[in-house]
Amino acid sequence: MPNRRRRSSRRKASRSARAAHRRHGASVTAYLLPRLTVVAVLVMAAYVGWLDLHVRSQFEGRRWSVPARLYARAAELYPGMRLGADQLEGELRAAGYHRAAGVDRVATYSRDGNRFRVHTRAFRFWDGEQPARR
Repeated sequence: MPNRRRRSSRRKASRSARAAHRRHGASVTAYLLPRLTVVAVLVMAAYVGWLDLHVRSQFEGRRWSVPARLYARAAELYPGMRLGADQLEGELRAAGYHRAAGVDRVATYSRDGNRFRVHTRAFRFWDGEQPARR
Protein backbone atom coordinates (compact mmCIF):
# COMPACT_ATOMS: atom_id res chain seq x y z
CA MET A 1 0.00 0.00 0.00
CA PRO A 2 2.80 2.42 0.47
CA ASN A 3 3.24 2.50 -3.31
CA ARG A 4 -0.31 3.65 -3.77
CA ARG A 5 0.19 6.51 -1.39
CA ARG A 6 3.27 7.60 -3.24
CA ARG A 7 1.44 7.53 -6.52
CA SER A 8 -1.52 9.46 -5.22
CA SER A 9 0.71 11.99 -3.49
CA ARG A 10 2.71 12.36 -6.72
CA ARG A 11 -0.53 12.88 -8.63
CA LYS A 12 -1.70 15.45 -6.10
CA ALA A 13 1.67 17.17 -6.21
CA SER A 14 1.68 17.31 -10.00
CA ARG A 15 -1.94 18.53 -10.03
CA SER A 16 -1.19 21.26 -7.52
CA ALA A 17 1.97 22.19 -9.46
CA ARG A 18 -0.08 22.49 -12.66
CA ALA A 19 -2.74 24.54 -10.89
CA ALA A 20 -0.09 26.80 -9.39
CA HIS A 21 1.49 27.17 -12.79
CA ARG A 22 -1.89 28.13 -14.28
CA ARG A 23 -2.51 30.60 -11.48
CA HIS A 24 0.97 32.02 -11.94
CA GLY A 25 0.43 32.33 -15.70
CA ALA A 26 -2.88 34.06 -15.10
CA SER A 27 -1.34 36.45 -12.62
CA VAL A 28 1.49 37.23 -15.05
CA THR A 29 -1.09 37.97 -17.75
CA ALA A 30 -3.14 40.06 -15.34
CA TYR A 31 0.05 41.89 -14.37
CA LEU A 32 1.50 42.43 -17.86
CA LEU A 33 -1.60 43.14 -19.96
CA PRO A 34 -2.55 46.48 -18.35
CA ARG A 35 1.05 47.64 -18.36
CA LEU A 36 1.55 46.72 -22.00
CA THR A 37 -1.69 48.53 -22.83
CA VAL A 38 -0.46 51.69 -21.09
CA VAL A 39 2.88 51.47 -22.90
CA ALA A 40 1.11 50.99 -26.26
CA VAL A 41 -1.13 54.00 -25.61
CA LEU A 42 1.88 56.14 -24.69
CA VAL A 43 3.76 55.06 -27.81
CA MET A 44 0.72 55.86 -29.99
CA ALA A 45 0.29 59.27 -28.31
CA ALA A 46 3.95 60.07 -28.94
CA TYR A 47 3.60 59.03 -32.59
CA VAL A 48 0.46 61.15 -33.08
CA GLY A 49 2.24 64.10 -31.45
CA TRP A 50 5.21 63.65 -33.77
CA LEU A 51 2.90 63.49 -36.81
CA ASP A 52 1.12 66.66 -35.69
CA LEU A 53 4.41 68.48 -35.28
CA HIS A 54 5.66 67.25 -38.65
CA VAL A 55 2.48 68.21 -40.54
CA ARG A 56 2.29 71.64 -38.90
CA SER A 57 5.92 72.38 -39.76
CA GLN A 58 5.31 71.37 -43.38
CA PHE A 59 2.27 73.59 -43.84
CA GLU A 60 3.11 76.49 -41.52
CA GLY A 61 5.50 78.15 -43.95
CA ARG A 62 3.11 77.76 -46.88
CA ARG A 63 0.16 79.40 -45.22
CA TRP A 64 0.77 82.70 -46.97
CA SER A 65 2.25 81.39 -50.21
CA VAL A 66 -1.24 81.47 -51.77
CA PRO A 67 -2.10 84.90 -53.19
CA ALA A 68 -3.92 86.84 -50.50
CA ARG A 69 -5.60 89.32 -52.80
CA LEU A 70 -8.80 88.24 -54.50
CA TYR A 71 -10.00 90.22 -57.47
CA ALA A 72 -13.66 89.44 -56.98
CA ARG A 73 -14.89 92.93 -56.19
CA ALA A 74 -17.21 93.53 -59.08
CA ALA A 75 -17.79 97.14 -60.03
CA GLU A 76 -19.89 97.50 -63.12
CA LEU A 77 -19.34 100.76 -64.96
CA TYR A 78 -21.54 101.97 -67.78
CA PRO A 79 -22.16 105.23 -69.64
CA GLY A 80 -24.41 107.62 -67.75
CA MET A 81 -23.72 106.03 -64.38
CA ARG A 82 -23.58 108.55 -61.54
CA LEU A 83 -20.21 108.03 -59.92
CA GLY A 84 -17.94 110.77 -58.65
CA ALA A 85 -14.27 110.93 -59.58
CA ASP A 86 -13.20 110.32 -55.98
CA GLN A 87 -15.56 107.36 -55.71
CA LEU A 88 -14.14 105.85 -58.91
CA GLU A 89 -10.60 106.34 -57.63
CA GLY A 90 -11.59 104.65 -54.36
CA GLU A 91 -13.03 101.68 -56.30
CA LEU A 92 -9.85 101.39 -58.36
CA ARG A 93 -7.63 101.42 -55.26
CA ALA A 94 -9.87 98.87 -53.52
CA ALA A 95 -9.43 96.61 -56.56
CA GLY A 96 -5.64 96.89 -56.31
CA TYR A 97 -5.02 99.37 -59.14
CA HIS A 98 -2.11 101.80 -58.73
CA ARG A 99 -1.92 105.40 -59.84
CA ALA A 100 0.82 105.95 -62.42
CA ALA A 101 1.94 108.67 -64.81
CA GLY A 102 1.23 106.44 -67.80
CA VAL A 103 -1.05 103.45 -68.14
CA ASP A 104 1.49 101.21 -69.85
CA ARG A 105 1.19 98.41 -67.27
CA VAL A 106 -1.77 96.25 -66.27
CA ALA A 107 -3.73 97.38 -63.16
CA THR A 108 -2.68 101.02 -63.38
CA TYR A 109 -4.63 104.22 -63.86
CA SER A 110 -3.98 107.91 -64.33
CA ARG A 111 -6.22 110.76 -63.35
CA ASP A 112 -6.50 114.23 -64.84
CA GLY A 113 -9.26 116.03 -62.91
CA ASN A 114 -12.40 114.04 -63.70
CA ARG A 115 -10.84 112.10 -66.58
CA PHE A 116 -9.35 108.64 -66.02
CA ARG A 117 -7.23 106.39 -68.17
CA VAL A 118 -7.31 102.77 -66.93
CA HIS A 119 -5.35 99.69 -68.01
CA THR A 120 -7.57 96.79 -66.90
CA ARG A 121 -6.55 93.25 -66.00
CA ALA A 122 -7.55 90.25 -68.06
CA PHE A 123 -10.40 88.33 -66.45
CA ARG A 124 -13.00 85.66 -67.10
CA PHE A 125 -16.50 87.05 -67.45
CA TRP A 126 -19.74 85.08 -67.76
CA ASP A 127 -19.66 85.34 -71.55
CA GLY A 128 -15.96 84.52 -71.97
CA GLU A 129 -12.40 85.73 -71.45
CA GLN A 130 -11.83 89.48 -71.40
CA PRO A 131 -8.30 90.55 -72.36
CA ALA A 132 -6.38 93.27 -70.56
CA ARG A 133 -7.01 96.58 -72.29
CA ARG A 134 -6.66 100.34 -71.93
